[in-house]
Amino acid sequence: MYKARIIVLWFCFFVFSASAYAQSYSYSVAISHVQKISSESPEYKDVFRKFTIKLPSEIRVFYTIHIKVYQEKKNQHSILIYFQEDSVIGNRYYRQLTLGDLFFPKRIFLNGYLFTNDTNVFDIRIQNRQIFENQTLVDTVITTPCDTLLWNHKIEYIQFYFDEQLSEKLEERIKKIDSYHQNDSLFLHWHKELDKLNLSNIDLLPIYKFTLQDIEDEATKYIDNQFENLLTISKLDNSEYLRKISTLFYRIRTVKNHLSAYLPLMDSLLYEKGREFEKQENYERAVYYYKRSLDYNPNHIQSTLALSNFHTLQKQYDKSIELISNLYKDTSLQIENHDVAHQLYQVLFSIAENKIKNGDHYTALKTLDTLEHFYEVMPDGFFEPKHKTLRYEAKQGVYNAYLDVIRQAIYNSKYELAVNYIQGLKNLMLKNDDMPEEQTAYQKILGELWSEFLEKTYKHIRQKKYIYALIEAKEVNNALDSGKISYADSIFNEIYEICYTNLFAEKKAEICKMKQHKQTTKLAEKLKEIDDFYDHNKEYIRKNISMDEECSELKTLKHYGSLCRYISAYSIDISDYNFLDSCALCYKWQQEYQFDTCVEWKDVVENKCVPIFLAGFSRINIYSWGNEFKKAIPLYNQLTQSFYSLDLQGNNALKFKYLEVKSLIESRGCVYLENEKRELYHHAQALFAQKKHLKTEEIIQNRNNLYLNCQSSSYDDSISYMLKINKKPAYFQKLYNLALEKLSLSDYAEGFSLYEEAYEYFASQSIGNYGLICLDRKDFLISQKNKDYYTYTCKEYIEKNELDKAMDIMLLAVSQEVNVDETQQQLGTLYAQYVDEKKLNPYKTIKPYSLSQEHTVFLNSFLGKFKAFLYTILH
Repeated sequence: MYKARIIVLWFCFFVFSASAYAQSYSYSVAISHVQKISSESPEYKDVFRKFTIKLPSEIRVFYTIHIKVYQEKKNQHSILIYFQEDSVIGNRYYRQLTLGDLFFPKRIFLNGYLFTNDTNVFDIRIQNRQIFENQTLVDTVITTPCDTLLWNHKIEYIQFYFDEQLSEKLEERIKKIDSYHQNDSLFLHWHKELDKLNLSNIDLLPIYKFTLQDIEDEATKYIDNQFENLLTISKLDNSEYLRKISTLFYRIRTVKNHLSAYLPLMDSLLYEKGREFEKQENYERAVYYYKRSLDYNPNHIQSTLALSNFHTLQKQYDKSIELISNLYKDTSLQIENHDVAHQLYQVLFSIAENKIKNGDHYTALKTLDTLEHFYEVMPDGFFEPKHKTLRYEAKQGVYNAYLDVIRQAIYNSKYELAVNYIQGLKNLMLKNDDMPEEQTAYQKILGELWSEFLEKTYKHIRQKKYIYALIEAKEVNNALDSGKISYADSIFNEIYEICYTNLFAEKKAEICKMKQHKQTTKLAEKLKEIDDFYDHNKEYIRKNISMDEECSELKTLKHYGSLCRYISAYSIDISDYNFLDSCALCYKWQQEYQFDTCVEWKDVVENKCVPIFLAGFSRINIYSWGNEFKKAIPLYNQLTQSFYSLDLQGNNALKFKYLEVKSLIESRGCVYLENEKRELYHHAQALFAQKKHLKTEEIIQNRNNLYLNCQSSSYDDSISYMLKINKKPAYFQKLYNLALEKLSLSDYAEGFSLYEEAYEYFASQSIGNYGLICLDRKDFLISQKNKDYYTYTCKEYIEKNELDKAMDIMLLAVSQEVNVDETQQQLGTLYAQYVDEKKLNPYKTIKPYSLSQEHTVFLNSFLGKFKAFLYTILH
């Protein structure tokens, strides 16, 4: 029994000890952060235009970063960091969709530290991380040094990045809303909204983003749009439609009459209710009524000041600034109590001052940025700008924090990381309107980076570690280019030149060593490797280290051996004149590079080459007497080159035969070539006179290129001159013919593009002087009377939004009795939209065109059938 009690007591003591270190709360802090999105930013410019025409404009998005620390065990704490989206100020509306709703973060940068007893225990390093749905950034456990801990934190940098696909999602959501506004469900929607109005209780009257007048205007516009469609459907019963309209308008009039008596007093009545709840310390209800009061009258002074004061107490300073600045913008208001504005200024100033004293310059700078914004949006001279000196001190504190991190990276030889932090420092300076080039500290840290980087790089080079030097240099070079940080190109060019030149020299030495030791097994592979290396890096390899003759001989030697084996094994064929070329090349290499003689040249010449030469000379004689100079001249030139390449001038018998053939072919062949040139010139001259310039150019360029050592011909200059003067009209005809060909194949886009190019060339180069004709686009359409040509041209101008030109083409087609009804209808619809957007008088707009019954399709689409009918009768 006694032992049982001991066991129970021991078990209780164990449970008590374990529970003593159950999770307990140790530290918590909430950090406010705001980001501004401006219409002046290129990436958001088009997005803002979808929502408002009041540019420039901006949106301020607010977040709160939460840091929470819990004790898990004796020397163990868990850290949880997450964020929440608070609000958006500066909304711009597209019907019921706010622009602010689209801005939610996708990625985040967050740098900072957690301290215990002034000792850094956890680095917060979140670099470009994707944000997940739970919005958690850090969830981890760390070991702490002792039991009694005084926690603190320091945040250096916070930046959110938004959705890159914002524009695509924007278009999708706007399309859905447009579809909804064009749907009959509007009637049901408006009835439900109107039924929510309790006319007997002011507290229950809601304020919507649209007023009753908005509903009435929209309903009228909707009815007008639908009425024309209803008239076109003969069997439709309109009674239900008209009943819905009358019911809706009756409800609108009833509500408008009731509210007209109460709305002028609503702002004051709601403000007084808010004051009553504030006195009862029911601040939630008080804020509700202040906001309701401002819904009815956005410039109600007492409600604005009361609500602003509440936001200040809740540390929602941006909301307070928005309310107060909007109030002071209205110069017609008489504001007697300025205490709220001055109190807000002093609160922000004190917060920043205390943060600087505690060394938290980053938070101080964010607060002072908010204060600077407040100072700028208030009237000139309203505040004494005592915050500017403090802001300078905060900026320098943040800059110094960056510099410390950069120096640490340089000290650890993390040069790429140092450059990335320098980029962040540069961006921060530019954001604060400080020019980095004018900041001594910025220039000094750049000097430290270059000094340490170059010292280490050249140390690698001295140690012949060229690969390490190249890798590090390229990393730093790419980081500098990415951060758009300027530097002298010569710095990296010199490093690359030294490294690539020495690497190339090492590879070259390796190949030459292989040659000396006759290690030919992998020689071809090494030769290809050094060739590729040289091709990729030759801009950095010094010219005096390029592939020298000794090493480049290796490739030639390989081909030389192949030629030797081919010549030695060759079986004679007296019609194979290419064999002579192979012999000439092999002989040339042997003489030029002093290779060992691999064949018995005397035997090869006498028994293989000479028979081929003699057979070739006989063939040339036959061709020459038969006037087949297109065969004789090329063969003569080939044998001549081989004759001299093989140094056969000393073979008297062969030389005699060669001179005999030369005399014959030059006496008869030169006459043949002169006749060819004369016929070519006269043929080209005739084609030029017939204005067949493209054909003229073709026969001149495709003439034979036979060459003999003849006297210069008088036709050479004439043919060259003919080609010169024919160049411009030939190019025009090429464009013009290609354009007509494309049009005939129904490729209208390419065809008319080429036609416009041809006409522009025709006009600019005065091609008409050659007797050629090219009509402009309009006259071309008249001459062709082609429906498809008219239709495409009209649609082309419509796509370019050149509606006046499209109208001219449509009128021209109708005047020629060309049927373009479909195009008329499309043009009428677009022209109606254009007139509506520009708020023009439709009748004055089409008056210059003298439209008649022939243009009924256009008028029906532009004015509507009924108005078009009246227009054609009156005009």
